Amino acid sequence: MGSAGTGTATGLAFSALSKSLVNQTDVVAVHLYDARLDSDGGAWTDRPFASWYWETLGTTTRGATRRFPKVAGIVARAASVTIYDLHDLDATGVPRMWMVFNANTSNAAVFANAAIPINSIFAVNGRLFVTSKDTAVGGLSILDFVQDVTGIRINDTTRYFSRNIANRNVAVSTQDTNYYGAGNALVSRVCSHVHARVIPGGPLDSAGLPIPTVAVATAGGVSVIHPNGAVYSVTDARGAKVVHLAGDGRLAYGLASAGYGCVFGRLLYATIAVSPWTFYFAEPGAGAVRLNQGAPSSLVAGLIATREGYVTGNASGLTLLSEDIGNPANGMTAYVTTLSNTGWQPGDIRGAHLCDTTTGNITGSADLVTNGDFSGGTTGWTAVNATPTVTSGEMQVSSSAGGGLIFQTLTTVPGQTYSVTALARCGTSSAARLIVTPGGVAVQAINNTTSNQPLQLQFTAVAATTDLQLATGTVGTAIFDNVSCRLALPDRSYKGKGLVVNGTLGRTALPCGLAAVSGFSASNYLEQPYNPDYDFGTGDFFIGCWSNVPAGVGQETFFSRAAFGSSYSGSAITLGTGAGGATALTVTDDGFATLDVATASGSQSDGLWHFLVGLRRANVFELWIDGVLSATTAVNNANLSLSNSAATTRIGLRQAGDFVNDAATRIAALRVSAYAPTPAQIRKMYEDERALIVGGTPATLGGTSNSVTALAANEGDGTLAVGTGDGVSIMAFGRVRYLDGASGGAAIGNDAITALSASGSHMLVGTSANAGIISDSVIAQDRMLPAGPPVPRAASDPQVIRARVVTTDATPTDMVPRLIIGEREAVTVDVTVQARTYGATSTQGGTYRRLARYIRDAGGNVTLAGSVQTIGADQETTAGMDVTIQADTAAQTITPRVTGVAGTRMVWTARIVVTRISEEASYAA
Repeated sequence: MGSAGTGTATGLAFSALSKSLVNQTDVVAVHLYDARLDSDGGAWTDRPFASWYWETLGTTTRGATRRFPKVAGIVARAASVTIYDLHDLDATGVPRMWMVFNANTSNAAVFANAAIPINSIFAVNGRLFVTSKDTAVGGLSILDFVQDVTGIRINDTTRYFSRNIANRNVAVSTQDTNYYGAGNALVSRVCSHVHARVIPGGPLDSAGLPIPTVAVATAGGVSVIHPNGAVYSVTDARGAKVVHLAGDGRLAYGLASAGYGCVFGRLLYATIAVSPWTFYFAEPGAGAVRLNQGAPSSLVAGLIATREGYVTGNASGLTLLSEDIGNPANGMTAYVTTLSNTGWQPGDIRGAHLCDTTTGNITGSADLVTNGDFSGGTTGWTAVNATPTVTSGEMQVSSSAGGGLIFQTLTTVPGQTYSVTALARCGTSSAARLIVTPGGVAVQAINNTTSNQPLQLQFTAVAATTDLQLATGTVGTAIFDNVSCRLALPDRSYKGKGLVVNGTLGRTALPCGLAAVSGFSASNYLEQPYNPDYDFGTGDFFIGCWSNVPAGVGQETFFSRAAFGSSYSGSAITLGTGAGGATALTVTDDGFATLDVATASGSQSDGLWHFLVGLRRANVFELWIDGVLSATTAVNNANLSLSNSAATTRIGLRQAGDFVNDAATRIAALRVSAYAPTPAQIRKMYEDERALIVGGTPATLGGTSNSVTALAANEGDGTLAVGTGDGVSIMAFGRVRYLDGASGGAAIGNDAITALSASGSHMLVGTSANAGIISDSVIAQDRMLPAGPPVPRAASDPQVIRARVVTTDATPTDMVPRLIIGEREAVTVDVTVQARTYGATSTQGGTYRRLARYIRDAGGNVTLAGSVQTIGADQETTAGMDVTIQADTAAQTITPRVTGVAGTRMVWTARIVVTRISEEASYAA
């Protein structure tokens, strides 16, 4: 601790520290709990009437101070939970233990032991939640410091082994039968994760604290415990591994088994199956949102929400989501590993190229496949449970057993990426499969139709040889032709279709760690064979990249998709520069006979980095430079389909061999999508990526491991902590800091990270060897409370709740979150609702205001007193639109219910002002 010399709280400074709290190998979870962020600012921590306040101090399970720590570091080992006071340091600067809970599977406050360990912890508003996973002794332990009581919830309605906090380590046999009420049971007692949050509008406890809403991930799905004690579940036989509850009423969880993805929906007020509840689904290669491609057994390792959106991680890296709540498929994702960062991928992404860290020259290869056109019959191919024959120049693979195949062993270079292509149809088998197996892990492309389709995949070699297979599905015949494998630069989108290297290209490092491609010439360029993913028809599309063109250089090609024989034919799309260096988007549907061109007003050939975007949005072609709309032109000449089955894609020159890039021109982070991102999304892409490409912020995860094992969002500074098998990366969009055993001090006893939690200037780290605390230096004033203790809120104080919902038709739909009405309460709600058509043009919309009063007697249901009043005149574009207030007597809630327009996606938002008359107590959480 040092001083700035002023003698005041603003001059006194607490030094940064990195300390190990416990050196054990069984650390399973950590949680940094800042009680100052609770609803009352942490005033509840001084409770002289609680049993724990008057415990004997200085024991093995109780520290040296009475009040609950204002900032607590909570560490869960397999069979114990220890709370440390991060503002109470011993002589060596290590935070001191404040309290210990010893877990047991018999009559304990926390249900767990070394064989059935604790697996997650979370704390908010004076309540600590702990989970364990077992069919016989698993469950949710609730440690309530405000009410001074513990209890265990499982898949029935009994509260088990309740006692006060002071008796936490004393065995008791108390069982409060049906304490939680009929139907209020967890969907399973096999609990894997817990998250809790204060949802606006909930009832208060006896201390004036809002009771949190709790979400529990279990083997049977997710159970939500509402502040009034009601429990509703999303039932899912796949099980839930992690769960997250957002403040706006959204609920998301990661699957514990098949699918390896995440499910997103709304806070629920009735038990429901997963299928009708799901708003959207995300997994590697499928769903409305695609996650980073995971290994076959790669479960989601974490799921959290940051200021930017949800974040997930798996064995293959990190996925950042910038959500579009109105239409999730139109959101953006970014995949980040130790070796790549895709940049933001908007909407229906079709390719993400030139976003790796590998530097140095790369020289293209000849075709590695021998006799890939089968002009030599079956030469070079070996059969397994199949008979190969060549008919009319095509290879027919007839299997004698399911999965029969022929194969060829290719000579490959470990670490290099290769593109494999073929033309195939399934014939009499169920599928034609193109397969490679680097390291024994199959990568495949499949056609299960009887029509010829181009198949393409990429793989990274792990050995000097790699087997290439042409396989059937079921017993039968599959047909193949034009099989090829060549050296490529990888596509980091979920599509996985690389760009083949022709000649020799350079890859030079940028300050952010990514490599830009250069060295273009008439014989040095990138090419992709026909890719049906780039057949956009008459729909929207997006092409974006970062480029740096030397001053005075013109006629460059950043992207060209066209078909050229002796002349151009059909549709084409190019993004490049003209003779004067101005960027232009050029589109044709008739081989360049007629054109639609959007051209920038000035030159971008100036030796500086620029973010270039060419897109089609409905009936307009747009050109964006550095996040600013630079030019537009109406879809006129190129108004027919832009699909072209003869087209190839080139970077560095056009298909006719002209518009050749200068050797010093550099290109990075090329992306292609079948979606036109919104202006706000384009600006976000530019601003976030500019910090990397221009500003030099490291773009990738630190260390050598891509396997994400822990995630933590710091709501104080907006950063994200990402734990892997090799340290911790502190991320914004890029990496702002990297910590491992060498750089992170004593807090990181091993680079294999198992758990993380962060808030403000503190971060808790769990590793395979210890748990530790890392704290930045702060001035003393930052550790103080505001002048005077916060005053707990009364139940009668007006509350403001914000709710929203998306409708796609005229079905009446309830908004979330809802308002819970307790017994003996009277509630008046003043609701203002606004609706707008989703998208660039608002064809439908409305504004509504409603006033209503609801009461609920003891033992009774929520009831409307009088009628719902309309305040002012409704303003709406369609007479069938409507807003009312709906009471649910099963859940004892009220909420705005909205009716949209058939066939129209609309976004609805509500501001609900709530005034209560309440007993101000006491609902079981």
